[in-house]
Amino acid sequence: MTSIVQQKQELKQQIKIVSVTEQSKIQEEIDKITTKIVDSKKEVEELITKKEDAIVEETTARTEITYVSQEMHKVEEMEEKIEEQITVSEVVIESKKEDVKEEEEKKTIVEVQIKAFKKTQELKSKTEEVRQFKSSVNKKISKKEKVLEETSTQLSTAKEELKVVESNI
Repeated sequence: MTSIVQQKQELKQQIKIVSVTEQSKIQEEIDKITTKIVDSKKEVEELITKKEDAIVEETTARTEITYVSQEMHKVEEMEEKIEEQITVSEVVIESKKEDVKEEEEKKTIVEVQIKAFKKTQELKSKTEEVRQFKSSVNKKISKKEKVLEETSTQLSTAKEELKVVESNI
């Protein structure tokens, strides 16, 4: 890029000296160089846009991870409550064995245990789904961070080239 800018300056100097025909040729070269500069600026703008998009996607993914973590915590709390309910139900069954209504109470408690067991199974299934979703989101973040890093490197290179071109204009 530096040599292009130098060429442009040299050609401007030559324009002053040479004939009208030569001036036209030199002006055409200047126009070509100017077009290259404009194209480079456009490329830098495109890279900036890509970087901004990657940042937005990363922010979205991080928000999703936060939400998933909160939901996972809720599921774990529910699991603990269900386990406590199961323990309480077992104690109630033992204490009421000698009671006259023993059979009806046992039946009710067993139904509660079954529901609790099913709920535990559902929660375990949901916990696994949440873990898989979190893993998927982490993979997406990793990919987006790679894209962001590559885009950032390209942007830095393009900015340096643009600075050199602009400083020599």
